[in-house]
Amino acid sequence: MFRNIVQKQFSRFFFKRNICVTQNNEILFDYINQAGIVQLNKPKTLNALTHSMIKQLYSKMKEWESDEKTQFIIIKSTGPKAFSAGGDLKNTKNVETIFEQLKSDGSSFALKQIEILKNKSPTSLKITLEQLKRGKQFDLNECLKMEYRILHYVIHGHDFFEGVRAVLIDKDNKPQWKPNSLENISNQDIESYFEKLSPNNELQLS
Repeated sequence: MFRNIVQKQFSRFFFKRNICVTQNNEILFDYINQAGIVQLNKPKTLNALTHSMIKQLYSKMKEWESDEKTQFIIIKSTGPKAFSAGGDLKNTKNVETIFEQLKSDGSSFALKQIEILKNKSPTSLKITLEQLKRGKQFDLNECLKMEYRILHYVIHGHDFFEGVRAVLIDKDNKPQWKPNSLENISNQDIESYFEKLSPNNELQLS
């Protein structure tokens, strides 16, 4: 008898569903009892988020936010290789492309991001993108070693100290980056921030 009661309660929880399939099936929405379920469905591109997917996700999140019956939201993904972290970088070749995509978007949010990024070190922007691309293939130890190498080279460069000067010392918020534009930074320049250090200077992890 107890077993039958448990089975009935289990069925009540897991089969009160409201499944919503989006137009291109890139993102699936489900509703089970009091839980909103989001499933990213682009395993071939490591569940990379597209602009369309983000808009659909935002709309559904707002809908669930205003629904008093929704107690929690679960986000999961198809495919064993990746959830989504870094997956949206798959189609992003370089920082210049990011600026082009933001400009093409044209929303107030996108335009605000352009202004924010324009004030950052062009070198740091390119290093960050390359770091994210490489990092999604690494384990924790490899990521820590990579970031340690980047730090080593950055603190021996110009832009780190220029950023400290502009924000913390003179507080003029007018950093003079070198190089001062993305176009003046080569792939070789960025590659140098990821080069291995001498054995004695490498990060030692036990």
